[in-house]
Amino acid sequence: MSSVGRILTEPLIVPTDFLGPTLSLIFTFVIPLGFVVTVPVKELLNKISPSFVFYSLVFAGVSVYLSSLCWRLSLRKYTSLSG
Repeated sequence: MSSVGRILTEPLIVPTDFLGPTLSLIFTFVIPLGFVVTVPVKELLNKISPSFVFYSLVFAGVSVYLSSLCWRLSLRKYTSLSG
């Protein structure tokens, strides 16, 4: 658990590769802090696979679609209290 606390408070110190597959996945896609910190460095070192790039783009597209859907549904149910 100390690894989780440390990466949340000091994200540049612990690369996601040292966290294991489960925590690495969580910090890369659920909490995209690991994605922002780790992926540019891996790209500079040529350690990113084409499948990772593909799945990242698919995940980004699905996230944008779901966010847009949630936004539209929320706007339909919105009621204003002012005149």
